[in-house]
Amino acid sequence: MAQEIYKAFSEWGFCLIKNHGIPDQLRTQIFQSADEFFKLPEEKKLELHVKKGGVAWRGFMPRGGEATHGFTDHKEGMYFGPEHQESHHPAGLPLHGKNQFPDDVVP
Repeated sequence: MAQEIYKAFSEWGFCLIKNHGIPDQLRTQIFQSADEFFKLPEEKKLELHVKKGGVAWRGFMPRGGEATHGFTDHKEGMYFGPEHQESHHPAGLPLHGKNQFPDDVVP
C-alpha cells in the first residue's frame, strides 16, 4: 500500500483513499473548520504564523511564504500534526510540538 501511495504522489501529485473509516460527519466538520479559517482576515491568520510555533513548524503559512525547488509557492496552508506536550519526547525536536489554532474557529 505504501508503495502505491508513493507512486500516486510521485506520478500524479495526489491520491484518493477509499474505505478509510473516517466518519462523514467528522470529515464535514473538518472541511467546515478549514473553510472558516481560510476566510479569516489575513492579519488574523498571521497571528498563527508558523514562525511563532518555533521548531515545531506548526501554524499558518501565507501565500508566497515558502519555496519549493527555488520557486515561490502560491498557496497558503495550515500546518499541524500530532499534539505533543512539552514533557513528551520528541517534543522540542524539529517538526514536533504544540499546534496553533485560533480559539474562535477551533474551540
